[in-house]
Amino acid sequence: METYVGMHTIWNTLFSAVKGEYCMEKIEVGEIFTLSDEDDQDQEFEVLGIMNVEGMEYVAVGLVEDIQQETGEDIDIFFFRVEEDGNLSHIESDEEFEQVSAAFEGSMDE
Repeated sequence: METYVGMHTIWNTLFSAVKGEYCMEKIEVGEIFTLSDEDDQDQEFEVLGIMNVEGMEYVAVGLVEDIQQETGEDIDIFFFRVEEDGNLSHIESDEEFEQVSAAFEGSMDE
């Protein structure tokens, strides 16, 4: 089971400066990348899904540590918008988040 996390205030608390710091040229499901949080602690993320919503590309990611634990508990899933230059940016509105999370959920049902 998953818990979708996308409220930009929650994300900003965890990872305050993602935009412009990580660039993905070609994103693939299963890819693992590292981001530093506001305390300079590295966190590894795995790409769980890629979706296109209204012409924009988004990725769904989860913390590798949570995914590997296989406890049967919910894991947090974060969504990023993939900008034209390949940079990742957080979702800034609840409406955009709802659209992306619905697209991700729909892709998981297929």
